[in-house]
Amino acid sequence: MVRNGTWEEADHLCRVADITKRQTRYLTEAGVSTLSKLASLKTARVAGMAPEILFRLKQQARLQKQTATSGLSFYEILPPQPGLGFDKLPLADAGDLFFDFEGDPMYPGGLEYLCGVLWQATSDEEESEPVPGRPDLRFRAFWAHDRVEEKHAFAELMAFLMARLARSPGAHLYHYAPYEKTALRRLASMHATAETAVDELLRTNRMVDLYRVVRESVRVGEPGYSIKNLERFYMPARTTAVSSGGDSLVIYDRFRETGENSLLNDLRDYNRDDCLSTFLLRDWLIERAKESSRWPPPAKVTTGRSVEESEDAGRAEREERERAQAALEAALVSDPKAKDAEARQLMADLVGFHRREAKPAWWTFFDRQEQSAEELQDDGECLGGCVADGKGWIGQDKRSLTFRYRYPEQETKLREGVAVCIAATGEPAGTIFALDEASRIVTLKRGAAKGELPKELSLMLGGPVNTDPLRDTVWAVARDMVSGGHNFPHIGALLRRDAPRLLGRPVGAPIIGPVDREDPDRLLEASKLAVHALDRSWLVIQGPPGAGKTYTTSHLAVSLIQAGKTVGIASNSHKAIDSVATASA
Repeated sequence: MVRNGTWEEADHLCRVADITKRQTRYLTEAGVSTLSKLASLKTARVAGMAPEILFRLKQQARLQKQTATSGLSFYEILPPQPGLGFDKLPLADAGDLFFDFEGDPMYPGGLEYLCGVLWQATSDEEESEPVPGRPDLRFRAFWAHDRVEEKHAFAELMAFLMARLARSPGAHLYHYAPYEKTALRRLASMHATAETAVDELLRTNRMVDLYRVVRESVRVGEPGYSIKNLERFYMPARTTAVSSGGDSLVIYDRFRETGENSLLNDLRDYNRDDCLSTFLLRDWLIERAKESSRWPPPAKVTTGRSVEESEDAGRAEREERERAQAALEAALVSDPKAKDAEARQLMADLVGFHRREAKPAWWTFFDRQEQSAEELQDDGECLGGCVADGKGWIGQDKRSLTFRYRYPEQETKLREGVAVCIAATGEPAGTIFALDEASRIVTLKRGAAKGELPKELSLMLGGPVNTDPLRDTVWAVARDMVSGGHNFPHIGALLRRDAPRLLGRPVGAPIIGPVDREDPDRLLEASKLAVHALDRSWLVIQGPPGAGKTYTTSHLAVSLIQAGKTVGIASNSHKAIDSVATASA
C-alpha cells in the first residue's frame, strides 16, 4: 500500500494503461509488484491470467517505461487480425465528418449541451466557421442549454449530418470512443426525434469509432488511451483555455451560474480541437496502416446478393413498416378536440412501443460483436475468452453436438438452459448444457446440422425476443380505435381511465368501505367479488412495494380459475410471472 509519495514514485502497477484490479492482484501474488518489474518480466505465464492478456500488459508496461525514460513517444503496430484494427478504417472521402459531444452530467437526466462537427471545406459552406490555422477545414457548433433546446439542436444536427452524408455516399462519420454513438441513441429515444436517421447511421456502418481502431491496431507508451494521450503523436500541445473534460465541466457550470458568453467561446474552441484531433488521428492511423503494408483495407467479400441489394431490400421493408406506423399514429391523433383525444394519444404512443423497447437490446447485441474477449469478460451477461477443452467436441447424439470450453475467471449471469451466441459474429452457438463455475468449464449443446464451433470464442446473449405478434395485436387495437373502437371497448375504457364497471354496482362505487380497508382478509374477499362482477371492464391494483399486490393478484387468479374462467398472466419479465404464479401456493 502506498502511504507516502505518489503512485509514480512507487512505480505502482495501477499506472499500466487499462490494467484491472483482478490482473493487479494476480501479478502481485506472482511477485510482480511494479510497472518496471512487469516491463522486464520474462515468464509467459502468471497463475489466473490468460497468456495473451499477460503479453499485452507486458508490452504496455515496456512501452510506458521506454517513453518515461527517454521522453520520446513510442508505439508498436499490433499483429493483424482479419476484420479488426486497420481493417475497420474506410478509405478517406472528401465528405467525411468528425464530431464530438460535450455533456453536462449535473443537469437532471444529463444534457448534451454542445455537439461540434468538423469537415473539409467545399465551395458552399453556410453557417460554419473556418478552423484557425486550417483554412481547408470548417466547423459548426450545435448548442442546447435546456431540454427543449436539446431536442431542437439534436433534430438540427441529424438533419445536417444526414444531408451531408447523402451528398457523399462514400463518406463516414468519425468519433472517438463510444460516447457519441450512445448519445445519439439516447437523444433519439428520449426526444422521439430522428430515430430512423440514427438507425440508418448504425445499420449502414456509417459511423467509425477510432478508439476501436487504435486498440486493435497499435499499442502506445502512454498511461491511457484517451484521445488526449494520443495527441502527442500527431498534433502540438493544446493552447486553448479548456484543455480537458474536467475543465469543460467546471467552465460550463460557471456559465450556467454567470451567463458569461465568453465561457461558451472557450468551450467551443475546446470542442473544435477535439474534432480536429479526431480528424488528425484518422490520418495518422492511415499512415500507420501504410507503413505496415496494410492499406488500403481489404474489400468485403460477399456471396449471393450484394451488400447493396441486401441493404436495399431490408431498407424497403423497414421504410414500409415505418410509413404504416406513422400513418396509424397520425390517424389516431388527427382530431385533437375529440372527447377521447388523450386516450388516442396514449394509443398512438403504444403503437411504437415494442420497436422502441427492442432497440436497446439490439444495440447491446451489436456493440458486443465489436468488443474484445477482455471486455466481454467484464460483462456479466457474457463469457469471454472461452478456449476448447481438448478438441472441444465431446459428444454427439442423433440431432446435436456437445462442446466443452474452459474460460478465464469472471463473473457471469449466464446459466444452464440459456441460448447463447458467438460474440464475434452474432451466430447462434447453441444452448448452455452445463456450467461449472468452480472449474470454469462451460458445455454447449448445438444442433448437428449447424456444424462445429470455433476452438476459441466468447459467448453472449442473443437479440431480443421476436415481438411481432404482440406488435400486430397492438396495431389491431389501434386500427379498431381509429374506426370507432367497437371490438375492444374494455381497452378503450382503460386508456380513457374510465371507472371500472361492475354488475349490480354504480360506476365508480368503491369495492370496500373505509372501515374495512385495514383488514387484509376483507379486502381480498371484496376484490374477488369485484373481479367476478366485472362487466367487460378492468380493475387496477396499486400500492407501494410490500403492500400485497402480487399476493392479491395470485389469489384473484385462483378464484377465477376455480370459477371456470381462463386466466392469462403477462409481464415484461418471466420473474414477475413466476412470482404471481407461485404466490398463492
